[in-house]
Amino acid sequence: AKLSLLEESKEKIGLTSFKSSGVAVLFNDSPLIRRDFSGDTNQDSLIQASDLRDLINLLWTSGAEAISINRQRVTFFSSISPVGPNILVDNFYMTPPFIIEAAGDSEFMQQRLLNPDTLTDLKKRTSRLGLNFEISPAPQIVVPPYTGNLRTQFLQPL
Repeated sequence: AKLSLLEESKEKIGLTSFKSSGVAVLFNDSPLIRRDFSGDTNQDSLIQASDLRDLINLLWTSGAEAISINRQRVTFFSSISPVGPNILVDNFYMTPPFIIEAAGDSEFMQQRLLNPDTLTDLKKRTSRLGLNFEISPAPQIVVPPYTGNLRTQFLQPL
């Protein structure tokens, strides 16, 4: 059945759920969280907002059709920002562990994720500090619809 223009548009911007095969990534702080001599936590042993952004960007460029972090839909317009010990994904505060699900060509996405030339800083920290970064194929992923704020500012038609 052919989708109406409205339904097709909703699907493209993430306002409908998306079902497909893909990959699941478990992403967690190091179980060996390191502290420096002052007692402060070594930030390299924690998942940073920039790590999530790098991972999500790699998945988009690897052909992901839909992505979620901890069951929250991520779109091309989503923001991922640090807020104290939490990470703010759009309007949702999140803490590790992060489960990232990406619908699309699981073999190609896995190849890109495992490629030693991608996510190099993250992979160094994973081997050096024990960050948890596990990738697995997922035969059935259901990415929920986007539920964040759709309000835009400064957007004008061309």
